[in-house]
Amino acid sequence: MNNNYSEFLIDKIGNYLPFIYPQIEDYEIAIICIISSISYIIHICIAITIIKSWKVSNDMQSAYFKSVVFGNFIDILNDLSYNITTFENQIKEIAEYLKYNCNDVHLIIFMVIRFISNFTYNIQFVNFFFISVIRFVTTYSPLNWNMVIETKYIYFQFIVIIYSLGVTILKKFICILPYNYWENSFNYTKGVKLGRFTCVGIFNISKMNVYYIMAGLIHSLIIISIILTLSVLYKIKKMRITQSTFHSNNLKKAKRESRMTIYVIILSIIQIFRLIQAQLKYLPIKLGGYDESLSYILYGLDPYINTLWLFLNSISILIISEVLRDRIFKTFKLNILYDKLFKQNSLKKVVALSNSSPLGAMPRIKK
Repeated sequence: MNNNYSEFLIDKIGNYLPFIYPQIEDYEIAIICIISSISYIIHICIAITIIKSWKVSNDMQSAYFKSVVFGNFIDILNDLSYNITTFENQIKEIAEYLKYNCNDVHLIIFMVIRFISNFTYNIQFVNFFFISVIRFVTTYSPLNWNMVIETKYIYFQFIVIIYSLGVTILKKFICILPYNYWENSFNYTKGVKLGRFTCVGIFNISKMNVYYIMAGLIHSLIIISIILTLSVLYKIKKMRITQSTFHSNNLKKAKRESRMTIYVIILSIIQIFRLIQAQLKYLPIKLGGYDESLSYILYGLDPYINTLWLFLNSISILIISEVLRDRIFKTFKLNILYDKLFKQNSLKKVVALSNSSPLGAMPRIKK
């Protein structure tokens, strides 16, 4: 191995982008916690609003919105558990404490939280696939298979949970003491030592076999989801063209379906980045035969990508769904703020247009 550490890629990039280092500094903890907290609040508001609407309206009682609510709680649980396990390994002070004070209690807590993190991570991918299937069936078979999903929704959601649990158990690990520093981490962290527990799979599955399991049973679902989503978007565009001469209700329905599909597309784009990141984690990449910078950069970006996924997920559905946004503001008594942000801006545009038109410029006729 080359001992000239200044040649490491992570140091060349880190001079300009210090957040790529795997150690988590104080300012990074603050950024991650603030963004996560905002995302939690938005997720909970969305879930509460949709659930409350079930008592007074049928608009959001579909399997699509139910799976979105389920996904919201899973996203929060995953981000929370993931951040705890990440902070435990990548914050210098915590790593130093556990190195010399770790006991069985710390170990059990870590294993439980990591299991929750892995389990909810798998559910996120599988539930996203389920949402894509719902959109596909709703578009291509609105009367037949869609009714099956709507009436048997709870069973399909249960399958999502069981499938994700099965994959999690298949790659389940057991961790042992002691808590050790990362091997060679000193070279990629500007001299900071990070730690981790030693963990092995209970079924004696190698790292590459775990990679194949995840690629075949979890990550492949993202590719299928993207294909389904693109086919739905194509179908909706055709519907809007053929229905442009029909009743306006058909156009409104097509626009609503289009917005719901755009939300899935946004999630698809984010999932692609998560997919690439997950794939690279399992592949041993050494630049020049010695530089492991890419792996450590991925560890450094991990918390940001996970938090960004949570934040964009919550924001995108608010931006796309005007009905949901309106109900959230009304549910939490934010009507005045909502009117100032959205209604008054729309009114100003109308007034500006009327003043700029020939009719708007005409003087009033006095009686």
